Amino acid sequence: MRRGAATILHVFSSGDIGGVEVRTRRLIDLLGEHYRHAALTLQDADATAALRRLMDGIEWLNAPPRARTGPTVLRLLHRLHRLRFDLIATYGWGAMDMTIAAALQRRTPCVHHEDEWTDAQWARPPRRRRWARRLVLPRLAAVVVPSRMLESHARNAWRVPANKVHYIPNGVAALPVPRAAGLELRRQLGLEGDDRAALVVARLVPQKTICRAIAAVALTPYHLIIAGEGPERSRLAQETRMLGVEDRVHFLGWASEMQAVFAAGDVYLSTSSTEQHSLALLEAMAAGMPVVSTETGEERSTLPLPQHEFLVPTDASAEYVAQRLIRLVEDHSLAQAMGAANLEEIVTRFSPTIMAAQYSSLFDTSIHQLNRRRL
Repeated sequence: MRRGAATILHVFSSGDIGGVEVRTRRLIDLLGEHYRHAALTLQDADATAALRRLMDGIEWLNAPPRARTGPTVLRLLHRLHRLRFDLIATYGWGAMDMTIAAALQRRTPCVHHEDEWTDAQWARPPRRRRWARRLVLPRLAAVVVPSRMLESHARNAWRVPANKVHYIPNGVAALPVPRAAGLELRRQLGLEGDDRAALVVARLVPQKTICRAIAAVALTPYHLIIAGEGPERSRLAQETRMLGVEDRVHFLGWASEMQAVFAAGDVYLSTSSTEQHSLALLEAMAAGMPVVSTETGEERSTLPLPQHEFLVPTDASAEYVAQRLIRLVEDHSLAQAMGAANLEEIVTRFSPTIMAAQYSSLFDTSIHQLNRRRL
């Protein structure tokens, strides 16, 4: 790494891979040699293997032994004093111990990211988390959110000053769709030429409500491809057996070649009960896929107007989701038009270079402001 590059420590909530982790890896690549990076997660090493693979080529630090918040924060303060990074980037509630340590240290600027906020937390947030955010987040250099909803919440509920809340929507590249690789994946899954498949890309966790996607597809003759991993996998597999669709639901786990996965599906399906600015949704749009999605966060402002017909309420029944799915799959010209409109939206509004430029400006400003205060 070149001399003089600013050093950033990325601290993740867990060893799971989701949109936050994928976005961060891509951002690191886009930022180039202007920065050098290290990463850690406040979990046992055994739980971080997949994340380490994603962050290949980046220095990985071992977390201190996990304890209650007080002892963990003290250990992290000691670690920060020895390592001397130029900036700390923390991600989600699971990284809050490091966020607290950075706020107490006040020598290294900290940019905290909040990406998810469930319906239950909106209505009745856990008191401890609410007060922790109110006490800690206003002391940081910046708080980054990917949605206008979270931007408002950070200002009003967490009382972060407006000049410290930065709305940076996710960005993805519109890459050529590898049709041959998609056909090969379909063949490996046992799909024949006329078979149609919906695609879900998500962490397998309760708030993604993937059981509703399975139930909806069970009401159709289609297949369902699920790309993702998480603690819900065994329960979801049991759900497919109960519905008698285990031969039409395919669990891929985490796939390294996601472009082939998007090329294998006919319609992107999201039945999540909570999203803010879904990276998977953007990737599906960038692949020119039509979309059926629950409306939980930024979907209406992200998708082009013709797609709004295929947004469904978060409490929509499996029958209603199936109806929307059938409408898109069976009308090939409509599906093509939706996919083309989605791709155009990515090209014009959600470029990864725009996202990287916003982050680079924020990181540089945070580092230089602290340096000026030291003089």
